[in-house]
Formats: sequence, structure tokens, C-alpha cells
Amino acid sequence: MEFSYYIKYENEYFKAPVYYHGDDAVNKFISMLQEDTIKIEAFIKEKEEKYKDIKNIIDFDKKHYNQTNKCFICKQKFLPDDKKVKDHCHLTGKYRGPAHEACNLSYKIPYFIPVIIHNLSGYDARLFIKEIGFDESRLDVIPNNEEKYISFSKTFGNYLKLRFIDSFKFMSFSIDKLSKNLRSTKNLKSVFKETAKHFPEDKLDLITRKGVYPYDYMDCEEKYKETELPPKEAFYNRLNECDISDEDYKHAQNVWKSFNINNLREYSELYVKTDVLILADIFEKFRDVCLKTYKLDPAWYFTAPGLSWNAMLKKTRVKLDLIHDIDMVLMIEKGVRGGISQCCNRYSKANNKYMKEYDKNKESNYLMYLDANNLYGWAMSQYLPHGGFKWVNNNNKEYS
Repeated sequence: MEFSYYIKYENEYFKAPVYYHGDDAVNKFISMLQEDTIKIEAFIKEKEEKYKDIKNIIDFDKKHYNQTNKCFICKQKFLPDDKKVKDHCHLTGKYRGPAHEACNLSYKIPYFIPVIIHNLSGYDARLFIKEIGFDESRLDVIPNNEEKYISFSKTFGNYLKLRFIDSFKFMSFSIDKLSKNLRSTKNLKSVFKETAKHFPEDKLDLITRKGVYPYDYMDCEEKYKETELPPKEAFYNRLNECDISDEDYKHAQNVWKSFNINNLREYSELYVKTDVLILADIFEKFRDVCLKTYKLDPAWYFTAPGLSWNAMLKKTRVKLDLIHDIDMVLMIEKGVRGGISQCCNRYSKANNKYMKEYDKNKESNYLMYLDANNLYGWAMSQYLPHGGFKWVNNNNKEYS
């Protein structure tokens, strides 16, 4: 078994993806994550100690601070009674802008690091969820059911947590399809930024395409020593009951040749590393779009519905009333509808001049299938109640 993971840094600093191959891959995965978490926590503590004093602020712009009348965090104007303070990054010491004192105190370094895994809930979590819980530190789980988890968090350092989230909960497509969407641009380096840090530009067109791997063929350690790419038949997928295309096999051959691969162990390492880097670029692009559009970071959420709910609240600025009347709650819940929505006849037979079996003595009629897209989305875009709920007297003619 083997694994790879990649740490995305905020600045331009980067390290190669971590890779490991061995029988104890699950335990090694947990222990290596723990080591990196402790290192990151120590780094944060060191920087916070260095830059916690406002006197150590870097690149402070006094003119900008004095002339700006809006908090750079909440974008609201400073009122006469508001306390205006200098906000700076506690990791770099750089001045960020003027802020409300309350906003400044709330703008903290996260207590968790998101670990993004594609299809975590469906498959990957089962590989290591048992091992990750076998110590004294706390494990917090958000279950979907007894077998699947939406997310889980584990404290590895003194306070820093790793929060495992599923990128498939935000983008419910395969990495292959998602990477094709990014590859639609000619300048691959501009969208595959993380991958481009580890591979030359002339190799990006080859490496940013989802790799091809003989999963069922690789059933023993000895096969990793093979010095030639297996034949096309070895790439047969028993789960999907299909062979790979000639184009996919040609791609595998090109990768083997272009990277001067000596054996299947090297091919596997390249496949796993590029898979992780491509996912990193996909999720970073998704973050960029959400931050630009909504000023919300998907890395702080568990699923797309949670993200879209907050986007709605942020964009509409609506204030939702909290209903305390249990009868009101039950009435609203009873009104919830879902599932198939359609109007149809059990049986209908067409008869018109365009048919071979047209009977001109009978009434002419046609069959038509009509489909309305986005019914739910349309309904949610209409005027919706959000407050001021009260019971109405049945005798009140105004509401009859």
C-alpha cells in the first residue's frame, strides 16, 4: 500500500509531496501527519511570539491608516464611538489595515488545518478511521450514517486539529472530469499552480491529465519491480467491468517514456503524487472562485450546502427569526415536500399524419414530453418568508 499528501503553504514556500510505500502505510500516514502537525504548531507559536507586539508591525502605512474610514475586515464604516486599531498578520508581522477592535480580536489564526481528500466519505475514511482513534487525544466525528462520515477532526498537537473533509461534497465529479475543466485554458501553468512547482512547463500537458493505473493487476509486491509497462489487458477494471481506451494506454506509454521510468514502483509513485497535486490545484481554484464571488472560503466548511447557505445569508443580509413555538415548527416541517414531481397519464397513444400507422378516421393527437429544469432552484429564488410569523384567526377575511 502507498500514499501521498501535499502541504499547501500560504506563501510561495513549498515542499515536494510526501510519499510512502510499505505494508504499514496506514499507521505511517497517521504518524507522518502527526509529525507535520506538531511542526506547524511550533512554527505558529514561534511567529506569534515574535509578532504579537504591535511594535513589531512590518510595512505599516500611517497615511493609509489615518485616511481609511472603513474596517478592512467587515467593510463597515467606523462610527464615532468605534475603537479603530491596527491589524497585522501574526505569522508575518505585515500590516493588513485598520479594523474595529472587535473584528481584530475575532480575526484569529485557525485552530485547525483542513485535510482535503476526494471521496473521503465514500471510501478513503474506512482505511484509517480506526487507527486514528487509538490514542488519548479527542476525535470528533460528524457522521452521515454508521459507516460513512461527513468529516472528522483529530487533535495532534497541544491545540491544533486536523479536520478531514471530503472535496467530493463540494464538487461531485471525478478528478478526471474536474481536471479536464481546468485544462480548457491554454496556459496550464496559470491554473495548475501547485503542480507547476514540481514539474517543468513542457511536461504539464502530460502530467495534468488524470493518470492511468492498473489497479487490479497490482496485487502483489513483486509486480512493483517489473521494468516494463504492463500490456493494455492488465488495465482492465473489474469494478467497472471495462478496458481502458487505446488513447488512455497511449497516454500511459508516453508518461513512462517521458519521465524515464524504470519500474512500476516509480510509475506508481508518479501516479499517486500527481493525483494529489491535481486535487490540490482543483480545490485551490475552487477556493479562489468562492473567495472572489462570496468572500467565503470552502476550506472552513464541510459540504457545499453549508457553503451555499452562508453565501445566501451574506449576500441577502436577511435576518432569520428563530421560531420558538413548537406547533409552528411542526406545521412547517409537515409542509416540506420532495422527490419526484410530475404530471402524466398512465397510457396514451399518438395518432397523427407523421406516423406510419396513422388512422385518419380517428382524432389527430400528439405525445409531448416536457421537462422543467431547476424546479427547486427556481422555487428557492422566489420571495420566501423569513420572520414575523404568527397564527392567523380563521375568521379573519383578510387572509381567506
